[in-house]
Amino acid sequence: MTLLNNASNGDYSILRNLVNAIAVCDNSISKNKLTTICGEGITFSAPEKLDKKHIIDTLNTWQKFGLIRIQEDVVTIPKEYLEKAFKKNKFNEQAFKLLLVDILYLPENNKDFWSNEGGGSDDFTRGSTYLFARDIFNPNFQTNEGDVNIILNGNRRSALIKWMYALGLMNSANVADPSILIKSFISNDTSSAEYKISDFVSKLASRYPVLDSGSYRKSLEEKLTGSTYKLLDQNQLSISLSLALKRVRNQGLIELIPKADSSKIALTEKGSKVGPSFSHIKILGSVKR
Repeated sequence: MTLLNNASNGDYSILRNLVNAIAVCDNSISKNKLTTICGEGITFSAPEKLDKKHIIDTLNTWQKFGLIRIQEDVVTIPKEYLEKAFKKNKFNEQAFKLLLVDILYLPENNKDFWSNEGGGSDDFTRGSTYLFARDIFNPNFQTNEGDVNIILNGNRRSALIKWMYALGLMNSANVADPSILIKSFISNDTSSAEYKISDFVSKLASRYPVLDSGSYRKSLEEKLTGSTYKLLDQNQLSISLSLALKRVRNQGLIELIPKADSSKIALTEKGSKVGPSFSHIKILGSVKR
């Protein structure tokens, strides 16, 4: 079973409430008790009753991904994950979403990038990679690109959109938006105030390989070469990454600089038009959580 298989994918809101319930119980609770209190709506963060089958499906799915551990019927969360989801003992929604993104993109959860039944997050990773790569303003996203099947069927397409929206990777208009990934990167992974934009994109892709020049993106584009998918010039960024950089710039977190006599990378605008080119990116601030 994979994340996008509706029979086992659970739900983001259920997962959120399960994690809160486990944390409230000092990160150690029996599976039966957890299922009972969440099923009866007793937890502080879920006054509504939760479907017990969905609770079990969600536990099983995220146990496979490594977020949840179940040993001798006792449910826990790895300490390093709990510390990322809770800041000063308070649940941090944004940090939790980024944690889930990190887990879903882990190599061990993507052992077969083109698998639909491997039990990992391959189909989610492949689908999100494709949505970040394509023309995000083209509403005709189907389950395939030319002769290449991206998502197994329409049900999993719906699940992909649901999860991307829940994790902050897509807006309410179903437009893929990696802004949250850029903000996380400049807050946690950058050590220099200014980069060549090519170096910044490369480092960003190492952190989030679904983005331009990342390993998952390359796996996707190698398969799509020769179909209806149009590869961009090497010195041109995807529309999704281009617009995300503009958004982050407009929020005062970065500056895009076109230095003379320096190699540049072009942004891509709506309609796949080549936009302005920049050589460097300056980090002006970070996102406080």
